[in-house]
Amino acid sequence: MFKVLALDPGDSTGIVLRTGIGELLGDTVVKCLREIHEIITDTQPDVIVFETFRLYASSAVHLVHNEMYPSQVIGAIKLSAAINQTSYVVPLSPSDKKFAGALKADPRYASMYVEAARTGREITEHTRDAMQLLKYFERVIETDLKRLSKYFNMSF
Repeated sequence: MFKVLALDPGDSTGIVLRTGIGELLGDTVVKCLREIHEIITDTQPDVIVFETFRLYASSAVHLVHNEMYPSQVIGAIKLSAAINQTSYVVPLSPSDKKFAGALKADPRYASMYVEAARTGREITEHTRDAMQLLKYFERVIETDLKRLSKYFNMSF
């Protein structure tokens, strides 16, 4: 099983790690690019999944003089993935989350809350968004990779 790190970039970045045995660990990082890099370096995931950031003309006026921090986080994610030679980096559209399925139906979701409470980590809306990105990856992309791998002599 892949070790997957899912990130929802922003001023506070939601993070969910699916370990190699399928356990989920969640947390939130507040405005610290170095910590994002350290998490990627420390966990050494096989796959990094993250939500993309797009600037649309309709919202550009509201973002004048904004430092666009989510795009800086995405840059840190990509650089850390390259430095750590992460096998797969998967950008996902924000709209992909709606196809993830119900979080509360996944028993790992409840155990992630229990583990976070035990260790003092914070589960926020951004952590839940990262969980949805992970679920979408598992449901759509990882399933397709496994199905296609038999045609390309690859193991997933």
